[in-house]
Amino acid sequence: MIFALAFVSLFAMSNEQSVDNKPDAIKQRVVLGVVEFPPLVMKDTTTLKCHGDIIDAISALLTKFNYEVRVECAPPARLFERVRTGVVDLTINVKGTRALDDNVIFLDKPVVFLSTLLVSNKKRLNEKSVAAVRGYDFLGMRKELLEEGYTFFDMANASETIQLFEMHRTAHLLTYEAPYMFYVANNGSTVSELLVSQRRNIPSFLAVSKTSDQKDSLITNLEQAMMDISSYSILDFYKKNNFSIED
Repeated sequence: MIFALAFVSLFAMSNEQSVDNKPDAIKQRVVLGVVEFPPLVMKDTTTLKCHGDIIDAISALLTKFNYEVRVECAPPARLFERVRTGVVDLTINVKGTRALDDNVIFLDKPVVFLSTLLVSNKKRLNEKSVAAVRGYDFLGMRKELLEEGYTFFDMANASETIQLFEMHRTAHLLTYEAPYMFYVANNGSTVSELLVSQRRNIPSFLAVSKTSDQKDSLITNLEQAMMDISSYSILDFYKKNNFSIED
């Protein structure tokens, strides 16, 4: 698949540094770990491979530094373990996830801004059952609800979590806004009366595994790239400049 290239100037480097001037340079393989996160990261039901704007943006960025990018799509709990052991070199996440934070180095430029939602069935407000994604802390919201006596029903990914709530198996849903709105837009909702509380503008970042063999080069190259990104987020810059890579 061939995409337009309109992003070359961001990664322009001197003749000594530029890998574009070294056609015979050996590519270093890096593994980008992602989770299903519609519509930004979509999972193909046949191949089980993930694709989407986030993957295109980060892959294009890494490719400019002569990395060969392999994408691994996994549930959060499994992904966090593979990041910890260095099998996955880098991922994308918010800060404040206990299973991840101590095992990665976050870069400063946000990839995308997110919002969290606590969606409640108004007819069952007195109940304390919550559907959520296993391994996600939701910036402390999980802890807050646990302390208030809520019981969590954890699923592997956002789609399964939303479906659990929509099947009326729980009274509440703790999720990110993008997957929820995508699901409702495509499937509608079975819950007639909702109460929604929201936390907005939560930045997510590239996170490099502390045990990755590529850690030092990834951090050096990505920090250099971030200095030239003037937009609020990497994804915003990607959309404005319509850049990607040639497969």
